[in-house]
Amino acid sequence: MPLWSNWSGRQQARPVAVPFLRSEADAQALVRDAAANGTSIRVAGAGHSHAPLVISDGIIADASGLAGVIGTDTAARRAWVWAGTPIYALGRPLHDAGLALKNQGDIDRQAIAGAVATGTHGSGPALQNLSAAVTGARVVLASGETVDCAADAHSDLWQVARLNLGALGVVTRLQLQLREAYKLVERGWSEPYEALLPKLADLIAANRHFEFFWYPYNDTAIAKAIQEMSKTSKGVMAPQCGLAPGLVVIIGAHLAEQFEEVRSIKLRVGALPQHPTGLLGYAFNWSPEGVVNEYLNDCEVIEEGQHKWVSPMEWVEKIYVGGNRLEAFTTSGGLGTMCETYLGRVENLDYKSMRYPGHVELMNFFFHEILMREQRELAGEILTHAKPPVDDDVVHIHVSAEGIIDDRLMRQEYVRSYYPLEIAGRVWRAIAWTTSASVAAVIEMVSRGDLPAKGFIKQELIPLELFLATRNGGLYEAPRGAGAG
Repeated sequence: MPLWSNWSGRQQARPVAVPFLRSEADAQALVRDAAANGTSIRVAGAGHSHAPLVISDGIIADASGLAGVIGTDTAARRAWVWAGTPIYALGRPLHDAGLALKNQGDIDRQAIAGAVATGTHGSGPALQNLSAAVTGARVVLASGETVDCAADAHSDLWQVARLNLGALGVVTRLQLQLREAYKLVERGWSEPYEALLPKLADLIAANRHFEFFWYPYNDTAIAKAIQEMSKTSKGVMAPQCGLAPGLVVIIGAHLAEQFEEVRSIKLRVGALPQHPTGLLGYAFNWSPEGVVNEYLNDCEVIEEGQHKWVSPMEWVEKIYVGGNRLEAFTTSGGLGTMCETYLGRVENLDYKSMRYPGHVELMNFFFHEILMREQRELAGEILTHAKPPVDDDVVHIHVSAEGIIDDRLMRQEYVRSYYPLEIAGRVWRAIAWTTSASVAAVIEMVSRGDLPAKGFIKQELIPLELFLATRNGGLYEAPRGAGAG
């Protein structure tokens, strides 16, 4: 007998069969056969519920073959979709029609019918759950009969179908009430839990979405707020346009464009002292709070085609830049919006910080073995006191992409090392000018019309050639020591 389990493996069953539904005719035939044999049926979506809704020793039908957008009505802002469609697969075809879901949860792996059946919601006090968006449904009843239901036809069936917990026949398709396509802007930050808690009601009221995470034995909360961008805004929003995210994201996207199929995009950045001393081999040339958060906050990646969050200071690899041996390991915050953009288009995508060998082992000892992760502010003070800033720094970047070009597996790389630079009569540290020049280059591109003058700009959509053609962007390709007057 086959084994079925939900996503976590905590709910498992040994059904007599797990048939794969490819059409409504498959669903009808399955129901009729089961009725004739006295066998029960449960229908599985993505198995993302913690509850034992699908557990059965009868038949568990796999609805993932019923996937895709059937049709859209832009004027009415509605769409018919197959029941097994993953939520993440709705975004692009609906957007192409100028439409979007009104709301969804932060996890988008569920099948739409499963998310509707279990009342899946997103945060936001003014927003309803996905069930509220259902204006119609097609259901295969226990008799094998197919019924279309809505508010004005079989309304009792329609009401039940909107939150049916899998106990109402086989739902094969849904009609959803949508809205015009829109853009959201996300802001993330960390702050002491005790400081955030008194502001909770205000943060909820002030944002379309707000959530925070707090971990036991840690006094820091990780917060996330999302706002909808105004359609009438006359300004442009271009966040995350420094070094990482920023420059390396632009480069990574440029390399990926060279391929017909992309297997991986890897972004590596190291802001280091040129002449390291001690076991850490490091100097805190930028915000110690930023470094601590990079080392402790979870990291967003795409691994084997799946969007994931992984632990920081792991996946350690050896890497060389200009003959210098370095180590690279996962740190948070370097990808910006790349995971959203490249999900479904690339198998593997990750960002890592580069350090001199031995650094990550000592940092894991510092934060985890002696528990400095529980006192982030103090950790930053200790590290800065031990390793103050230096003027002779270097910024290494190592960006690569792999994939198929002309039926051959190929690899493209962009590897550079940047040093302190004289600009307008003053010498700037490498970390200072490489961060600020990228911001200034984006401003140049907006001002001269190379980028939109309003709306939201993702870094991965900025053309590298035009970026490097700006006065500030050109600094990244200038010979060492050639600054700007």
